[in-house]
Amino acid sequence: MILKRSPALSLNKVNNFAALDYLKFFCALLVAAIHIEPFESSGFLVSFCAKNTLPRIAVPIFFIISGFFLFQKLDDRIKIRRYSLRILLLYAVYSIIHLPFVISDINKGKTSFSEFIRSIFLYRSYLHLWYLLTLFFTVIIIYLLYNKLKMPLKTQLIIFGILHIIGILISFYRPVFDSTYLKPIIDRYYEIFFDIENFVFFGFYVVLGCFIRENSGKIPNKNYGLYSAAFFCLFAGEMIINRLLFQKADYQISFFLVPAVLFIFLAACFCDLSEKFRKHALFFRRQSTIIYLWHMVFFNVLNKMFFVLTGIRLNRFVLYAATVIISFIFAAVWIRLSENKRFGFLKYLS
Repeated sequence: MILKRSPALSLNKVNNFAALDYLKFFCALLVAAIHIEPFESSGFLVSFCAKNTLPRIAVPIFFIISGFFLFQKLDDRIKIRRYSLRILLLYAVYSIIHLPFVISDINKGKTSFSEFIRSIFLYRSYLHLWYLLTLFFTVIIIYLLYNKLKMPLKTQLIIFGILHIIGILISFYRPVFDSTYLKPIIDRYYEIFFDIENFVFFGFYVVLGCFIRENSGKIPNKNYGLYSAAFFCLFAGEMIINRLLFQKADYQISFFLVPAVLFIFLAACFCDLSEKFRKHALFFRRQSTIIYLWHMVFFNVLNKMFFVLTGIRLNRFVLYAATVIISFIFAAVWIRLSENKRFGFLKYLS
C-alpha cells in the first residue's frame, strides 16, 4: 500500500508531512483544469461540475498549507520579511512573464490599460497570480496582528471567518441581494476590487492553517478521509443546486467547501507515506509551484500556435493534457538545472 493510517496520535506528533507535497501537486493540476476547462464542450452541467466541484478545493488547500507552515515563522521578523519579499518577487517576475498575454487582452478590448494598472495592486496582474498577491497581504496582516497588536490567532480566525462568510454571500448568493438595498454597495465593491479573490475573503484559509498548527496538540487522528468525502458531496450538491437556481458559471467559495478542504488537509497530514514516496516529495512540491506559475504560459502558446498552424481550435481536453505534460517536463528540467550552481537562482523563482 502507498498510504497507511497512522496509529492514534495528535497532529503535533506527526514528524513528516510529505503527503502535503503530493496534495499540492494534485491541486496544481486542478488549478490548470479550472483555467483550461478540459470538459468545456461536454454540456453545461458536466462542464460546470468539472470546473466548480473538485478543482475548487485547490486554492483553499494551497492557502491552508501556506498558513500551516507560516505559523513557525510568525515570531521571527526576519523570516517573515524574507518570506513576504519572496512572494512579492514571484508576483513581480511572473507578472512580467505574463505581460504579453495582458497586452493581447488589452488590444482585443477584453480589458483596459487603466483597469490593468488598478488590478495589479487590488486584484491580480494576470489570471492566476491573484494567489500570490493575496498571500503577500495576508502574511503581512497576520504578522502585524499577531506581533504588534498581540491579537491571538483564534480572534483573527473569527474576524477572517466573518469576512469569509460575507464573501460567500456576496458571490455565491449574490442574486439574492439584487432586489435589496445592499445591491449598490455590492456592485460598488466589484467595481473597485473586481472580484472576491483577495486577502479580505481568502485570508481566512491562511489563518486557519496557522490556527491548526498552533493547536496541533489538540487535533487527534480520526477518519478524516470519510469526513472529507461526506462534506465534499455536500459541497458538490451545494454548487449544483446554486447553478440550477442562479445560472452562474463560476463559484470560488461556498459554505460546505470550508469543512471539505479542512478535512482533506487533515487527512493528508496524517497520511504516513512509505520511505520510497517520501524521497520524492520535495520534487513534487517544487513541481506544484512551477506548474501553477507556468501552466497559463504553455496553455496560451499551445492554443495560439495550433490555431495559427491549422486554423482550428484545439480540443480543450487535449489542450489540457498537453499543457500538463509540457509543464511537468519543463518543471523537471527547471528543478534539475536549479541544482547546478550556475542556475541556482532558479530556486528563488519557484
